Amino acid sequence: MKRLLLIPLVLFVLSCSNEDEYLEVEFSSLQNGDTLYGNGLIIKFSEPLDLSQFNANHFLSTPFVPDSINEDELLSFDCGNMDSSFFYILSTDIINTNGNPAYLVYDSNNHTCAFFGVTNEFYPDGTGEGFVFQEQNNLLIKKNIRSEFGHNLKSDFSISFNKSELLDVQVVPNPYLSRSFFHENEYVRRIRFTKLPSSCTLTISTITGEMIATFIHQNEIDSNEWWDLTNGQNQYIDWGIYRYSLDINGTSYPNHGVFFVIQCNL
Repeated sequence: MKRLLLIPLVLFVLSCSNEDEYLEVEFSSLQNGDTLYGNGLIIKFSEPLDLSQFNANHFLSTPFVPDSINEDELLSFDCGNMDSSFFYILSTDIINTNGNPAYLVYDSNNHTCAFFGVTNEFYPDGTGEGFVFQEQNNLLIKKNIRSEFGHNLKSDFSISFNKSELLDVQVVPNPYLSRSFFHENEYVRRIRFTKLPSSCTLTISTITGEMIATFIHQNEIDSNEWWDLTNGQNQYIDWGIYRYSLDINGTSYPNHGVFFVIQCNL
């Protein structure tokens, strides 16, 4: 009889503990009041997001490919190594950027959202897609956002930040798609960082903080720096979201931005 009486009590305790569990923002590359010196930010959640609440699709048929790319070439990508953990999320009111529904890339393995302005060689300053950063910006994630475990944020998550007028470094193209007309030829894979100061150190890392590459830019005439998408072992980097930061005359500017790499047929 005592055992039977304990069952409802245990169920009640378990239900109470579940009600106290919340989805959390585990990491944000920008804090409220920060200054963004580049083009992008990342938000990492404590749990994987439930994609059924969004208009979410796997890459390859990405909306970020410019009209000048031949559709047949896009469809003929040999992406046998395609990572199915990456999605693009379109027009969600749950995540809001500058008062508009957000366009973002989501990494389901790391529960991470990447917000950035889309660029290509035809529009290196931005195509107008993605997060179009202004002098003053706001990111709002509503508390009803839902994880795969049915948990919500305890309250709305919101950050307001400024964009630097002094530094406006861009990654071109962003996102990077291998085997596109963005490259000089099909054997050359590289991106460029634009509007760099004449003397700086550029560091590229994963979203978890692992350093991938670092190089020194010293050029008073050319503000571009090219990178061949390889690490220190001369190996091509994987699919993924990457961060970049600058050091200028001993001053660190960590809040620069993010870019997304889609590698096919390597």
